Amino acid sequence: MASFLLSPEVGLPEGSLAPDLLERLREAHRLLLAGDSAGAVRRVEVMVAAGGPAADAANVLLAGVELARGAPSAAIARLEPVAARTPGYAAARLPLARAHELEGRVVVAFERYAELEAAATAARERSRLLLPAASAEVRRRLEDALARLVVAEADPLVAWLERWAPAERATIDARRRVAVLRGDEREELAALRRLVPFEPESRELLWRQGELELEVGDAGRGLALFEGMARKYPADAEVARGLARARFLWRLSTLPPRVQAAVRRESPTRADFAALLYWLVPGVRAGRPGATRVATDVLDHPWREEIVRVANFGLLRVDETLHQFEPNRALSRGDAHLAFARLLFLFGRGAPCLRSFGVESGPLSREGACALLAACGVVDGRETCVGGGAAAGETVLEELRRTLDLLDGSAR
Repeated sequence: MASFLLSPEVGLPEGSLAPDLLERLREAHRLLLAGDSAGAVRRVEVMVAAGGPAADAANVLLAGVELARGAPSAAIARLEPVAARTPGYAAARLPLARAHELEGRVVVAFERYAELEAAATAARERSRLLLPAASAEVRRRLEDALARLVVAEADPLVAWLERWAPAERATIDARRRVAVLRGDEREELAALRRLVPFEPESRELLWRQGELELEVGDAGRGLALFEGMARKYPADAEVARGLARARFLWRLSTLPPRVQAAVRRESPTRADFAALLYWLVPGVRAGRPGATRVATDVLDHPWREEIVRVANFGLLRVDETLHQFEPNRALSRGDAHLAFARLLFLFGRGAPCLRSFGVESGPLSREGACALLAACGVVDGRETCVGGGAAAGETVLEELRRTLDLLDGSAR
């Protein structure tokens, strides 16, 4: 215990105590270390009533007596106010750390020891010894916070681990898990980039990193990750599908910025969809449409060229009476599905799924389009296709990707 009981003058500003009080304090400290607790108490009792630095120094000495007597809780009650008033007072903070350790407050004790590493050898030794136990306790609290889905509690616990154990796998994974809970994909990706080297063969981690690289990170890096998995699992159908999607998302990343902004919208407009078809289907961009449809409401629209092309291919309807395309109206699921079916009839004649539908003209009804798209695997089922409402951007992109996979090579 003696190594935790510094002379109460250590850390007090020079000149804080009158010479006679300083000598009295030093004598009390010598008595305490010699085992004469009663004598030590008698020497400083008068100083408690003096107030100010003298009282603080006396309370440090009396807390040492309480520690020596096996009363850490009493020492904490006496030392906390002193430490709060004088943050640099090492003689108060070291026994306070020890008292917390004796009370079983391992995280608090570690933190207080760590603050004193430069001032006391005992603090340096104890902080290093307690770090594993403190980290384990913080991880236990973190698991509880994550189980209850409470980000506000989890965040400071992860920050604690990042301060004291930044390179440990558990710390990096904790940041990843909190990012997932928060829905922060960029933070999740940053954590995964540090986590994957710990498990370079983990298909689950590589897959998720690849997805996030393609969505919010380095698309080329994401594609490379999926290509690596495809080489490792050449016969795995799931990996093949993942690679196909990765190639599509990488292709999106190469589009002009304004096009990327349009295709990433959660609720695309008809104009956004026209731009998407124009830029991703070479047959639309470079082919010869079979008709000319005039839309008077797109003459000054930023996507005028793209809309005219898509309309002339019959991929999106122009009102024949009002001659309006309605570029700013939300894209409906029905419009998207009719466009995908029309794309297949225009540019996907080699696809086996079209054989039973004929190839001279596209389907005229929404039900016919859904039957075709279900047969070709563009939608997950006819039932999921026939519903109404606005189209979701993510779903549109996935269904377009599947459509593109079926098109003739020249049209892709």
